Amino acid sequence: MAENTTESSTGSVSRAEIERLVLTQRVERLYASTRANLLPNAAVVGLMVWLHIDHVAIPVMVAWVAAVAVLWAIRLWLTARFQHRVHDGERSLYAWANLYIGVIGCAGLLWAVAAFAFLPGAGEVERSATALVLFGLASGAVAGLSTMLPAFLVFVLFTVGGGVAAFFLSGGIEGVGLALGGLVLVAYIIFAAVDLNRLFVSALRLSHENAALVADLERHIGEQRQLEARLRHLAITDPLTGCANRRRFLERVQEEMGRFRRRGQRFSLVLMDLDHFKAVNDTHGHPVGDRVLKAVVGVCEQQLREIDVIGRIGGEEFGILLGDTPLDEAVAVAERMRGAIEAQAIEVPALDRPIHTTASFGVSEVRDGDEGLDPLFQRVDVSMYRAKNAGRNQVAVGRNADASDDAPGLLRDSGDNSLSAAE
Repeated sequence: MAENTTESSTGSVSRAEIERLVLTQRVERLYASTRANLLPNAAVVGLMVWLHIDHVAIPVMVAWVAAVAVLWAIRLWLTARFQHRVHDGERSLYAWANLYIGVIGCAGLLWAVAAFAFLPGAGEVERSATALVLFGLASGAVAGLSTMLPAFLVFVLFTVGGGVAAFFLSGGIEGVGLALGGLVLVAYIIFAAVDLNRLFVSALRLSHENAALVADLERHIGEQRQLEARLRHLAITDPLTGCANRRRFLERVQEEMGRFRRRGQRFSLVLMDLDHFKAVNDTHGHPVGDRVLKAVVGVCEQQLREIDVIGRIGGEEFGILLGDTPLDEAVAVAERMRGAIEAQAIEVPALDRPIHTTASFGVSEVRDGDEGLDPLFQRVDVSMYRAKNAGRNQVAVGRNADASDDAPGLLRDSGDNSLSAAE
């Protein structure tokens, strides 16, 4: 028993895998019919015994019933073994199907034997009832066995074929009429079983193809969401240091300003600029400068909370947003970052010694009279330049409202935002 499969695919599942799943369900349905048909078959066997007990020798009747019982025990045992199978490979499934076909063929053969053994000596009523039993068994097999067409054909041809032959041999118009009627009935039954098998297999195949397409669609949707998340991340992240980029940082400051206006929740802003960073680039090259920038951001993040935001404003200039933080605490945070940067030894594989750097900080707190972000940014910008002019590597606080227009200002373009640290 073999069937051809193609190697095309439906979504991410190959056609061969779909055919294997279809075959699995067909064989499972075949074995599932065993327990479903046990009681009806037992009733039919009892009916046959009741119809023919008067004219069939007891040993013959007992031998036939015993053979039917043994065959049913084998079917139940095979069903139990099948349900506890380990492998679902194609060869294994065909082997299980062929075993069941062999057993079901023996069952059909037993009903053919019953027709030849019980009809001689039977009366008109018994003969008609036997015909109904045999043809009814063939009709009932459509539901249970048509999922695996060879099993159905073997059972029906043995059962009905044996009955038709027995009715022909019994002679008389009645016997010939029952035989011819049986032939017509079995032809219709076979056509119905073939159509039912085709529809059942097509439905199974379509179900698995749809499931494969749905799974593939879900996978593509998941990939699309990951890509969108990645793009969103790239849109708000500085590609070199991994911190927030200029646009995202300004958005977060604007959000914090909105909370301040609604709830009065104060926050502080810190501006950090690396000292003599241009000399690092000029002396060691931009790759070393990039490594320094990443190391500085890393050591600063260790001093911050999860709610705090560090963003690259441009080149070697960074802003730090400290939410729900008054000025004195912000100054302490800036001082910790300054000390950590100064103490950090940045290892560079291309150099025989680590690089040390420092940074200057400007700090200011949001004020009730601030109209927009400009005053806050102006204060923190001026304070940072004050730290630079005072000798660098220190923290300056923007306490006064006056500010020099000579400072560049964070809201104006402050230079390079590229991957390179070229400043």
